[in-house]
Amino acid sequence: GRVLPHERYSNVSGGADVAVTLSPRGEDGVRRIGGAGRGAAPTGKGVARVDFGGGALATQHKQEAAAAGLGAPSLTQTNAHAFVGASVLNILASARLARNFYDKDLKTAALPASRYQAVAGNMTYEGNYPQNNLLLSVELGALPMVRPFASFAHTTYMDLGAAGQPGDTRAYTAGVRVGLEMVAVEAAIQRLSVNGAKDHTFTTLGASLRL
Repeated sequence: GRVLPHERYSNVSGGADVAVTLSPRGEDGVRRIGGAGRGAAPTGKGVARVDFGGGALATQHKQEAAAAGLGAPSLTQTNAHAFVGASVLNILASARLARNFYDKDLKTAALPASRYQAVAGNMTYEGNYPQNNLLLSVELGALPMVRPFASFAHTTYMDLGAAGQPGDTRAYTAGVRVGLEMVAVEAAIQRLSVNGAKDHTFTTLGASLRL
């Protein structure tokens, strides 16, 4: 779950997912390859492991009233997704497909400003309402300490009636993860292509402490 207030807009979300793991390595298969919470997984000859599952996330968007006497528009969004991942010949590959449902007709209803909404595979938050999202990822697991990775995400967005339908986005990402005992470092670059708009490039660099 999550609560996000920002500039007269807020959202509250909560959800759950389930995953099934098929692995001949028993207790070694403890981290997912696909879906939420994906991470390092056993690799080796042939198919070393397969994950599959799905889940749902419900988000309540709300905009504060602009002035006294005016209503505060709200919207409930439900994200349903399925994923599959596999470790094959020291390569981790995964796919995630999601579809979003809304409790109002976005073409005619008064909508809150959904300016801070995460979309799987995109580094930036989106200000529009996603409809379908496909995320494909691959990671090389043969190198010690270093794991290069790449991903592609294609997202379509809901038609907003008079406001028009936002163009599809395609996000191409490449990066590397480095494991240094208690510290994990990740760096990546992303090219975001938007139908009918200018492309953008984003970079990220982060570190986390393993306890």
